[in-house]
Order: sequence, then C-alpha cells, then structure tokens
Amino acid sequence: MSIKNKAAYQDAYQRALEGKSARSLGNLLTSLFEDHYTRESREQGARDGAAARGEAAPQPASGVPLG
Repeated sequence: MSIKNKAAYQDAYQRALEGKSARSLGNLLTSLFEDHYTRESREQGARDGAAARGEAAPQPASGVPLG
C-alpha cells in the first residue's frame, strides 16, 4: 500500500469511527482525480471504521424488559 493510499484509508477510517461522512468536501473534489487503488483504500477504511464503531457501541441486553 502506498503512502497516498494509506493516508486515504486512515482518513476514511477516522471519519467513520467518529460517525462522520466518509468524505469531506475536500475529498469530494479531489476524488475526481484519484486512482482506483486510492478509492479502494478509502472505501475499505470507511467500512473498517464503521465496523469498529459498531463493535464499540453498547449492545442492549437481551431478555431485559424495558420500562
């Protein structure tokens, strides 16, 4: 993975982990010129960050009545 791809992955991962959109306004503009591998890295980072955020969220206890 090149440095550019790693940076795209890390940025997307952090944004997804924080619950933000995978792309900032600057990313939207520069995405017109990114290559296939950078796009794939960014998309993978967004998926991994969303999965990590989902795992960190507290899970409701099953079988416990609410109220």
